[in-house]
Amino acid sequence: MYSARLTPSATQRFSRRWSDLLLVVLTLAAFALVLAAGRSPATIEQPTRAEAERVYQASEQLVQVATHLAQERGLVYLALYADDAITAQIREAILAQRQQAADAYQTTMQLLRDKLELKIFWPYGLNSQTTQSLDFFRQSIDEQLTRARPERDTRMAHSWFNQTTETIDSIDRLLGLVHYQLLRYDTALRPALDLQRFAFKASELVGRERALFSAAAAGATLSARQLSQVQRDRRRLANYWSQAEAALRRDAPDTQLLSALTMAKTALFVDYQAISTGMLNAAALALDVSDTPAGAVYPLAPLDWFEQASQTVDSLLTLATTAGNHAWATLTTKFAATQAAL
Repeated sequence: MYSARLTPSATQRFSRRWSDLLLVVLTLAAFALVLAAGRSPATIEQPTRAEAERVYQASEQLVQVATHLAQERGLVYLALYADDAITAQIREAILAQRQQAADAYQTTMQLLRDKLELKIFWPYGLNSQTTQSLDFFRQSIDEQLTRARPERDTRMAHSWFNQTTETIDSIDRLLGLVHYQLLRYDTALRPALDLQRFAFKASELVGRERALFSAAAAGATLSARQLSQVQRDRRRLANYWSQAEAALRRDAPDTQLLSALTMAKTALFVDYQAISTGMLNAAALALDVSDTPAGAVYPLAPLDWFEQASQTVDSLLTLATTAGNHAWATLTTKFAATQAAL
Protein backbone atom coordinates (compact mmCIF):
# COMPACT_ATOMS: atom_id res chain seq x y z
CA MET A 1 0.00 0.00 0.00
CA TYR A 2 2.83 2.38 0.87
CA SER A 3 5.60 2.55 -1.69
CA ALA A 4 7.23 5.95 -1.09
CA ARG A 5 10.60 6.14 0.68
CA LEU A 6 12.04 9.08 2.53
CA THR A 7 15.60 9.96 1.65
CA PRO A 8 17.80 12.02 3.99
CA SER A 9 17.65 14.90 1.52
CA ALA A 10 13.87 14.82 1.60
CA THR A 11 13.89 15.22 5.37
CA GLN A 12 16.29 18.13 5.10
CA ARG A 13 14.13 19.74 2.43
CA PHE A 14 11.09 19.44 4.67
CA SER A 15 13.04 21.08 7.49
CA ARG A 16 13.89 24.08 5.33
CA ARG A 17 10.39 24.29 3.93
CA TRP A 18 8.74 24.33 7.33
CA SER A 19 10.61 27.51 8.13
CA ASP A 20 9.20 28.84 4.88
CA LEU A 21 5.73 27.92 6.10
CA LEU A 22 6.18 29.99 9.25
CA LEU A 23 7.33 32.87 7.08
CA VAL A 24 4.22 32.65 4.92
CA VAL A 25 2.03 32.88 8.03
CA LEU A 26 3.77 36.10 9.07
CA THR A 27 3.68 37.47 5.54
CA LEU A 28 -0.01 36.89 4.98
CA ALA A 29 -0.79 38.31 8.41
CA ALA A 30 1.18 41.45 7.56
CA PHE A 31 -0.58 41.73 4.23
CA ALA A 32 -3.95 41.42 5.97
CA LEU A 33 -3.00 44.34 8.22
CA VAL A 34 -2.15 46.43 5.16
CA LEU A 35 -5.58 45.70 3.73
CA ALA A 36 -7.32 46.53 6.98
CA ALA A 37 -5.48 49.83 7.22
CA GLY A 38 -6.77 51.33 4.02
CA ARG A 39 -8.51 49.04 1.55
CA SER A 40 -11.37 46.61 1.68
CA PRO A 41 -11.35 43.39 -0.39
CA ALA A 42 -13.86 44.94 -2.77
CA THR A 43 -11.49 47.76 -3.73
CA ILE A 44 -8.43 45.63 -4.48
CA GLU A 45 -7.50 45.19 -8.11
CA GLN A 46 -8.65 41.75 -9.10
CA PRO A 47 -5.84 39.30 -9.94
CA THR A 48 -5.69 37.08 -12.95
CA ARG A 49 -7.33 33.69 -13.05
CA ALA A 50 -3.92 32.02 -12.95
CA GLU A 51 -2.98 33.86 -9.76
CA ALA A 52 -6.25 32.90 -8.11
CA GLU A 53 -5.78 29.29 -9.13
CA ARG A 54 -2.35 29.15 -7.49
CA VAL A 55 -3.81 30.39 -4.22
CA TYR A 56 -6.65 27.86 -4.44
CA GLN A 57 -4.23 25.02 -5.16
CA ALA A 58 -2.10 26.14 -2.22
CA SER A 59 -5.11 25.75 0.08
CA GLU A 60 -5.63 22.21 -1.21
CA GLN A 61 -1.97 21.34 -0.73
CA LEU A 62 -1.92 22.69 2.82
CA VAL A 63 -4.67 20.24 3.71
CA GLN A 64 -2.51 17.49 2.23
CA VAL A 65 0.51 18.52 4.30
CA ALA A 66 -1.52 18.36 7.50
CA THR A 67 -3.23 15.11 6.50
CA HIS A 68 0.03 13.24 5.96
CA LEU A 69 1.64 14.73 9.06
CA ALA A 70 -1.36 13.58 11.10
CA GLN A 71 -0.97 10.07 9.70
CA GLU A 72 2.70 10.09 10.63
CA ARG A 73 1.87 11.41 14.10
CA GLY A 74 -0.56 8.57 14.76
CA LEU A 75 1.62 5.78 13.39
CA VAL A 76 4.66 6.95 15.35
CA TYR A 77 2.64 7.40 18.54
CA LEU A 78 1.30 3.87 18.19
CA ALA A 79 4.70 2.40 17.38
CA LEU A 80 6.30 4.01 20.44
CA TYR A 81 3.98 1.99 22.69
CA ALA A 82 4.08 -1.29 20.76
CA ASP A 83 5.76 -4.21 22.54
CA ASP A 84 8.11 -5.11 19.71
CA ALA A 85 10.47 -3.13 17.52
CA ILE A 86 8.81 -1.44 14.59
CA THR A 87 7.81 -3.71 11.72
CA ALA A 88 8.90 -3.10 8.15
CA GLN A 89 5.27 -2.41 7.18
CA ILE A 90 4.76 0.32 9.78
CA ARG A 91 8.18 1.79 9.11
CA GLU A 92 7.38 1.98 5.41
CA ALA A 93 4.03 3.63 6.14
CA ILE A 94 5.66 6.27 8.36
CA LEU A 95 8.28 7.10 5.75
CA ALA A 96 5.63 7.30 3.03
CA GLN A 97 3.54 9.79 5.01
CA ARG A 98 6.62 11.84 5.82
CA GLN A 99 7.61 12.00 2.16
CA GLN A 100 4.13 12.91 0.98
CA ALA A 101 3.96 15.73 3.53
CA ALA A 102 7.29 17.04 2.26
CA ASP A 103 6.14 16.83 -1.36
CA ALA A 104 2.88 18.65 -0.65
CA TYR A 105 4.78 21.31 1.25
CA GLN A 106 7.18 21.83 -1.64
CA THR A 107 4.23 22.30 -3.98
CA THR A 108 2.65 24.81 -1.58
CA MET A 109 5.80 26.89 -1.42
CA GLN A 110 6.15 26.91 -5.20
CA LEU A 111 2.57 28.11 -5.53
CA LEU A 112 2.90 30.89 -2.96
CA ARG A 113 6.38 32.12 -3.87
CA ASP A 114 5.06 33.79 -7.02
CA LYS A 115 2.83 36.19 -5.11
CA LEU A 116 4.29 39.69 -5.01
CA GLU A 117 3.24 40.41 -1.43
CA LEU A 118 5.12 37.29 -0.29
CA LYS A 119 8.32 38.22 -2.12
CA ILE A 120 8.49 41.51 -0.24
CA PHE A 121 8.84 39.72 3.11
CA TRP A 122 10.64 36.60 1.90
CA PRO A 123 14.12 37.37 3.32
CA TYR A 124 12.82 37.33 6.91
CA GLY A 125 12.25 34.46 9.31
CA LEU A 126 14.10 31.71 7.45
CA ASN A 127 15.80 30.19 10.54
CA SER A 128 13.13 28.26 12.39
CA GLN A 129 14.03 26.46 15.61
CA THR A 130 10.69 24.70 15.37
CA THR A 131 11.68 23.14 12.07
CA GLN A 132 15.06 22.02 13.26
CA SER A 133 13.56 20.62 16.44
CA LEU A 134 10.98 18.54 14.58
CA ASP A 135 13.59 17.18 12.19
CA PHE A 136 15.95 16.30 15.04
CA PHE A 137 13.07 14.73 16.94
CA ARG A 138 12.33 12.44 14.00
CA GLN A 139 15.90 11.19 13.96
CA SER A 140 15.72 10.33 17.66
CA ILE A 141 12.36 8.62 17.29
CA ASP A 142 13.48 6.57 14.30
CA GLU A 143 16.31 5.20 16.40
CA GLN A 144 14.03 4.45 19.36
CA LEU A 145 11.59 2.54 17.18
CA THR A 146 14.24 -0.02 16.29
CA ARG A 147 14.14 -1.19 19.93
CA ALA A 148 11.65 -3.32 21.82
CA ARG A 149 9.49 -1.46 24.32
CA PRO A 150 11.50 -2.37 27.47
CA GLU A 151 14.53 -0.70 25.88
CA ARG A 152 12.62 2.24 24.43
CA ASP A 153 12.16 5.68 25.96
CA THR A 154 8.39 6.07 25.67
CA ARG A 155 8.51 9.42 27.45
CA MET A 156 9.16 11.11 24.12
CA ALA A 157 5.74 9.97 22.85
CA HIS A 158 3.92 12.79 24.62
CA SER A 159 6.33 15.41 23.28
CA TRP A 160 6.02 13.98 19.78
CA PHE A 161 2.23 14.14 19.91
CA ASN A 162 2.24 17.72 21.17
CA GLN A 163 4.84 19.01 18.74
CA THR A 164 3.21 17.53 15.65
CA THR A 165 -0.21 18.70 16.81
CA GLU A 166 1.10 22.25 17.24
CA THR A 167 2.54 22.06 13.73
CA ILE A 168 -0.84 21.02 12.32
CA ASP A 169 -2.50 23.86 14.23
CA SER A 170 -0.08 26.26 12.53
CA ILE A 171 -1.04 24.84 9.15
CA ASP A 172 -4.69 25.40 10.02
CA ARG A 173 -3.99 29.04 10.81
CA LEU A 174 -2.17 29.43 7.50
CA LEU A 175 -5.11 27.83 5.72
CA GLY A 176 -7.33 30.52 7.22
CA LEU A 177 -5.02 33.24 5.89
CA VAL A 178 -4.96 31.66 2.43
CA HIS A 179 -8.75 31.55 2.53
CA TYR A 180 -8.68 35.27 3.26
CA GLN A 181 -6.72 35.74 0.04
CA LEU A 182 -9.37 33.80 -1.86
CA LEU A 183 -12.13 35.94 -0.39
CA ARG A 184 -10.46 38.97 -1.96
CA TYR A 185 -11.52 37.55 -5.30
CA ASP A 186 -15.14 36.89 -4.37
CA THR A 187 -16.82 37.08 -0.95
CA ALA A 188 -19.44 34.62 -2.23
CA LEU A 189 -16.82 31.90 -1.63
CA ARG A 190 -17.16 32.22 2.15
CA PRO A 191 -19.73 29.43 2.82
CA ALA A 192 -17.73 26.85 0.86
CA LEU A 193 -14.38 27.96 2.30
CA ASP A 194 -15.75 27.96 5.84
CA LEU A 195 -17.05 24.44 5.26
CA GLN A 196 -13.68 23.33 3.90
CA ARG A 197 -11.86 24.63 6.94
CA PHE A 198 -14.42 23.19 9.32
CA ALA A 199 -14.13 19.75 7.68
CA PHE A 200 -10.36 19.99 7.97
CA LYS A 201 -10.61 20.89 11.67
CA ALA A 202 -13.00 17.98 12.24
CA SER A 203 -10.65 15.54 10.51
CA GLU A 204 -7.82 16.75 12.73
CA LEU A 205 -9.80 16.20 15.94
CA VAL A 206 -10.67 12.66 14.85
CA GLY A 207 -7.02 12.20 13.88
CA ARG A 208 -5.97 13.05 17.43
CA GLU A 209 -8.32 10.42 18.83
CA ARG A 210 -7.02 7.96 16.24
CA ALA A 211 -3.51 8.42 17.60
CA LEU A 212 -4.45 8.40 21.29
CA PHE A 213 -6.70 5.34 21.25
CA SER A 214 -4.39 3.28 19.04
CA ALA A 215 -1.58 3.87 21.52
CA ALA A 216 -3.91 3.08 24.42
CA ALA A 217 -4.89 -0.21 22.81
CA ALA A 218 -1.18 -0.96 22.40
CA GLY A 219 -0.57 -0.52 26.12
CA ALA A 220 -0.37 3.19 26.87
CA THR A 221 -2.45 4.61 29.71
CA LEU A 222 -4.08 7.87 28.75
CA SER A 223 -4.05 10.53 31.43
CA ALA A 224 -7.15 12.14 32.90
CA ARG A 225 -6.06 15.36 31.21
CA GLN A 226 -5.90 13.67 27.81
CA LEU A 227 -9.34 12.13 28.23
CA SER A 228 -10.77 15.47 29.35
CA GLN A 229 -9.32 17.05 26.23
CA VAL A 230 -10.99 14.38 24.09
CA GLN A 231 -14.34 15.22 25.67
CA ARG A 232 -13.81 18.95 25.16
CA ASP A 233 -12.84 18.40 21.55
CA ARG A 234 -15.98 16.36 20.98
CA ARG A 235 -18.16 19.14 22.35
CA ARG A 236 -16.36 21.66 20.17
CA LEU A 237 -16.82 19.40 17.18
CA ALA A 238 -20.57 19.09 17.72
CA ASN A 239 -20.88 22.85 18.14
CA TYR A 240 -18.81 23.62 15.04
CA TRP A 241 -20.81 21.13 13.04
CA SER A 242 -24.12 22.73 13.97
CA GLN A 243 -22.81 26.16 13.00
CA ALA A 244 -21.35 24.96 9.70
CA GLU A 245 -24.50 23.08 8.74
CA ALA A 246 -26.77 26.01 9.58
CA ALA A 247 -24.57 28.46 7.64
CA LEU A 248 -24.40 26.20 4.61
CA ARG A 249 -28.15 25.65 4.45
CA ARG A 250 -28.73 29.38 4.87
CA ASP A 251 -26.08 30.82 2.56
CA ALA A 252 -25.33 28.20 -0.09
CA PRO A 253 -27.90 25.40 -0.38
CA ASP A 254 -25.87 23.63 -3.06
CA THR A 255 -27.03 20.05 -3.66
CA GLN A 256 -23.54 18.59 -4.01
CA LEU A 257 -22.29 20.26 -0.85
CA LEU A 258 -25.36 19.23 1.15
CA SER A 259 -24.95 15.64 -0.02
CA ALA A 260 -21.29 15.58 1.01
CA LEU A 261 -22.22 17.16 4.34
CA THR A 262 -24.87 14.50 4.99
CA MET A 263 -22.46 11.66 4.20
CA ALA A 264 -19.76 13.10 6.45
CA LYS A 265 -22.30 13.66 9.22
CA THR A 266 -23.29 9.99 9.13
CA ALA A 267 -19.66 8.90 9.08
CA LEU A 268 -18.82 11.07 12.09
CA PHE A 269 -21.87 11.00 14.33
CA VAL A 270 -23.13 7.49 13.58
CA ASP A 271 -20.37 5.22 12.28
CA TYR A 272 -17.50 6.77 14.19
CA GLN A 273 -19.47 7.06 17.41
CA ALA A 274 -20.28 3.37 17.17
CA ILE A 275 -16.62 2.33 17.10
CA SER A 276 -15.10 5.07 19.26
CA THR A 277 -17.41 4.84 22.27
CA GLY A 278 -15.98 1.49 23.33
CA MET A 279 -12.42 2.76 22.90
CA LEU A 280 -13.14 5.85 25.00
CA ASN A 281 -14.83 3.82 27.73
CA ALA A 282 -11.91 1.39 27.88
CA ALA A 283 -9.41 4.25 28.12
CA ALA A 284 -11.41 5.81 30.96
CA LEU A 285 -11.69 2.46 32.74
CA ALA A 286 -7.94 1.93 32.52
CA LEU A 287 -7.38 4.92 34.80
CA ASP A 288 -8.99 3.06 37.71
CA VAL A 289 -6.56 0.19 38.19
CA SER A 290 -8.40 -1.01 41.30
CA ASP A 291 -11.41 -1.94 39.19
CA THR A 292 -9.37 -3.31 36.29
CA PRO A 293 -6.40 -5.18 37.73
CA ALA A 294 -5.90 -7.04 34.47
CA GLY A 295 -6.05 -3.87 32.41
CA ALA A 296 -8.77 -2.46 30.20
CA VAL A 297 -10.09 -4.50 27.30
CA TYR A 298 -10.26 -2.51 24.09
CA PRO A 299 -12.84 -3.60 21.50
CA LEU A 300 -10.40 -3.11 18.63
CA ALA A 301 -6.73 -3.95 18.17
CA PRO A 302 -4.44 -0.94 17.64
CA LEU A 303 -4.10 -1.19 13.87
CA ASP A 304 -7.74 -2.18 13.38
CA TRP A 305 -8.80 0.93 15.27
CA PHE A 306 -6.35 3.07 13.32
CA GLU A 307 -7.73 1.84 10.00
CA GLN A 308 -11.37 2.29 10.96
CA ALA A 309 -10.81 5.75 12.42
CA SER A 310 -8.97 6.65 9.22
CA GLN A 311 -12.13 5.92 7.26
CA THR A 312 -13.89 8.67 9.21
CA VAL A 313 -10.97 11.02 8.62
CA ASP A 314 -11.19 10.25 4.90
CA SER A 315 -14.92 11.04 4.86
CA LEU A 316 -14.28 14.43 6.43
CA LEU A 317 -11.44 15.15 4.03
CA THR A 318 -13.74 14.25 1.14
CA LEU A 319 -16.11 16.91 2.43
CA ALA A 320 -13.21 19.38 2.59
CA THR A 321 -12.25 18.56 -1.00
CA THR A 322 -15.84 18.90 -2.22
CA ALA A 323 -16.16 22.28 -0.52
CA GLY A 324 -12.87 23.45 -2.00
CA ASN A 325 -13.89 22.32 -5.48
CA HIS A 326 -17.19 24.15 -5.10
CA ALA A 327 -15.38 27.34 -4.13
CA TRP A 328 -13.11 27.09 -7.15
CA ALA A 329 -16.04 26.37 -9.49
CA THR A 330 -17.79 29.47 -8.16
CA LEU A 331 -14.70 31.55 -8.76
CA THR A 332 -14.09 30.27 -12.29
CA THR A 333 -17.70 31.09 -13.14
CA LYS A 334 -17.10 34.65 -11.98
CA PHE A 335 -13.91 34.94 -14.02
CA ALA A 336 -15.71 33.61 -17.09
CA ALA A 337 -18.55 36.10 -16.67
CA THR A 338 -16.08 38.95 -16.24
CA GLN A 339 -14.19 37.90 -19.35
CA ALA A 340 -17.39 37.63 -21.37
CA ALA A 341 -18.41 41.12 -20.35
CA LEU A 342 -15.19 42.66 -21.69
